[in-house]
Amino acid sequence: MSKLLNKTVTKRGLWAIVCAAVLVAGLIVGLIFGFNASATTASVKTLTVQINSYAGDTETVETVERVANSKIKALKLNKEYVVEGEIADGNVYEFIYVFDEKTSDETLAKAETSIKEAIDKKESEGALGTAFVGVTTNSEAAVETLAKGFVWRGIVAAAVVLVFVFVYTAIRFKPLGGAMVTGAGFISLLLTTAIASLVRIPVTATFAYAAAFSVLFASAVAAVVVGTARKAFKAEENKEKDNAAVVAESVSVKEIFGFSIVLAVAALLVGMVSTTAVQWFTVAAVVAIASGLFAALFVMPAWYVAFKAVADKKAAAKARYDYKKGE
Repeated sequence: MSKLLNKTVTKRGLWAIVCAAVLVAGLIVGLIFGFNASATTASVKTLTVQINSYAGDTETVETVERVANSKIKALKLNKEYVVEGEIADGNVYEFIYVFDEKTSDETLAKAETSIKEAIDKKESEGALGTAFVGVTTNSEAAVETLAKGFVWRGIVAAAVVLVFVFVYTAIRFKPLGGAMVTGAGFISLLLTTAIASLVRIPVTATFAYAAAFSVLFASAVAAVVVGTARKAFKAEENKEKDNAAVVAESVSVKEIFGFSIVLAVAALLVGMVSTTAVQWFTVAAVVAIASGLFAALFVMPAWYVAFKAVADKKAAAKARYDYKKGE
């Protein structure tokens, strides 16, 4: 018997309060501050350095990069990040220096002029070969909140996944089991989103993937719990036991927790050696795992036991009615 599940499986009122508290807190924070947009989706100002007729000349690229970095540093400009790489079939190499939207236009103009003058000097010295270097500044009013179209697509995608989960699990575990599994996935999705709002996890496309993962993970764990419990309910030795005891005895909590911990650690290890976007995804994924475990191992079993008791009473009443009808 799982001592943990034995204590938690009858606490459905408590879990309902916990879920409501997290969701309300996340909603309030979201309404007041909005969702957190990462640096890659916030309004920014940019300084672009383009090397034309690049043709794979790495020495020219390194020279231009040193010049640009030195001038930016001299003006004490703090860049958020740099995007660089080949464009136009490899004939142009580009550096895009990204700055906070509050960066002074005057300071950026000085940086542009300073870099141009230093590049012109390098060109006159023949240090850049046949390459032609252009420098421009720009302001990008990127949207700080997710577009309505993206939000609606996310809602539709989540609805489709939940419908698929319900249909599959309802066929396999009957409607009650299907409703419980789907409910766990839905609660996990809500909790993951609320926690992201509370702890200010950047809400971008990568977060959408983590939210989808929360639905699938919680649904998978809940399916294991429901499937295991259903087998236990059919066993002769459990006929006289109450539903809560059967669920607590049948579900292997240690194995589920062990798998979840391995999954979370693996996600964090991947994040440690990845880009910022992937790092935020791994953080959101860990939140999704925690939300999924809570929904599937604490919330769902408590309500499953309650609804199973109601279903058993109805089945018993129907059986008595059929028996009397047959007399």
